[in-house]
Amino acid sequence: MRIEQVPCLPTDTAVLRQMTEQDIEAWYQCLSDPRVTEHTSWSLASAADLSPLVAAYLSNDGASPIRFVLRSQPGGEFMGTIGFHTISPHHRTAEIAYEFSAGLWGQGWASMCCRALTEWGFSQRRYVRIQATVLDSNVASARVLERCGFVFEGMLRHYRIVRGEPRSYRLYAKTPD
Repeated sequence: MRIEQVPCLPTDTAVLRQMTEQDIEAWYQCLSDPRVTEHTSWSLASAADLSPLVAAYLSNDGASPIRFVLRSQPGGEFMGTIGFHTISPHHRTAEIAYEFSAGLWGQGWASMCCRALTEWGFSQRRYVRIQATVLDSNVASARVLERCGFVFEGMLRHYRIVRGEPRSYRLYAKTPD
């Protein structure tokens, strides 16, 4: 099992830690909220669908994705997740993805975690590019990325099938400052 140094947040009220199997049910509950998945390509039938993803997050392979869980302090209440997928060690690039419980939206958690993980990716993983793809209807996520210094690079037309339909995604990227 891979143990990663965890990105630090500039707050004492929550902590990021590496995702484990114990997070699957809470993550599934978050992703079961239609507000959370409305502007994403997530399609889950049960919490068991997340098990292979978590196994990949814990892999020792440098190209495997990694995901962190945001938990409140004290208490440890699940708040959301953030991580990198589609990692290319050779090119030193990764794609960032996140979701947070709808009750936390508009409070700055996504931006705080996005900044922390992006800086961690540049400093700890030595990435030279971190990108994000955002469903064209996901205005809130596009704003998070822009607040975090990501630059809009263009539209990926019919990039992913979302609930049976080809959908376009906005491509954002950030490189080290």
